[in-house]
Amino acid sequence: MRKVLLAICLFFVNLSLGLSQTAVWTEFDGAYWQKFDGLSVNGENYLIRSGSFRPFLGMGLGKSWSLGLMGDFLAYRDREADVSSYLPVYNPNSPQPENPEIIGYQQINNFTAKSNAYFSFGMFLRKSVQLGKRTSLNLSLYGLKGTGAEGNYEIFPEFYPGWNCPMCLSFVPGPLEFRFKEESWRFGLDFGFNWVLSSWMAFGLKANFFEFRKQILSSYPQISNGFELPQWPSGNSMNYGSRIGFGSAVVREGIRVSINFTPFSSGKSEAQ
Repeated sequence: MRKVLLAICLFFVNLSLGLSQTAVWTEFDGAYWQKFDGLSVNGENYLIRSGSFRPFLGMGLGKSWSLGLMGDFLAYRDREADVSSYLPVYNPNSPQPENPEIIGYQQINNFTAKSNAYFSFGMFLRKSVQLGKRTSLNLSLYGLKGTGAEGNYEIFPEFYPGWNCPMCLSFVPGPLEFRFKEESWRFGLDFGFNWVLSSWMAFGLKANFFEFRKQILSSYPQISNGFELPQWPSGNSMNYGSRIGFGSAVVREGIRVSINFTPFSSGKSEAQ
């Protein structure tokens, strides 16, 4: 697979250099943010560390069209559906204090999330619409394929005052973590605004307004990182298999800042 990707890259580079030096351009865009999503255990807050960095290599096709290769270094954390666990309720007046009597169980809803970081590779087709001497709108159709084998499914056990298990806090200092694999396919429409700073460099703002996404999630045959009691949920509580979604990716990925380089520009001062 690596040899095929390398051959595709060399084909595009050699073809673009052979056709026209002024047609070659590179672009980088990225977004990064942190926020607290309400997940905590033992009084600690866990931040969402999400972000995306995308490199582009484009070749001009005429005055307003471009075709090229792109990648995406993606790190994300998504909230999952809550799962239930059942904690024992002990008799406060047990006749045998050394062997507390269980008189029932209490259902607790546990927060969950999944996180992963991986690289995707794909292609894009871009149409540029000139607005002024230095400004333009860019519409890009893109497709990306990625695989991440280091995903974590996190379950946050609910500890509450009065739970008769004083040693359990030392067993689970943080969320229970279960590894999973992910295969991702993404196809969408990228909308951007560019402003030319010089004949060879431009800045822009971009967003994925429409995106079709398919995730294929699979689990590892493993135990969790924590002290998993039978009444606690396990990694089997995650919804594995194929997940399909379509809609705007702006809420999930945010607005990205881009920088475009045209190193072999002929010196034009307007937007390319």
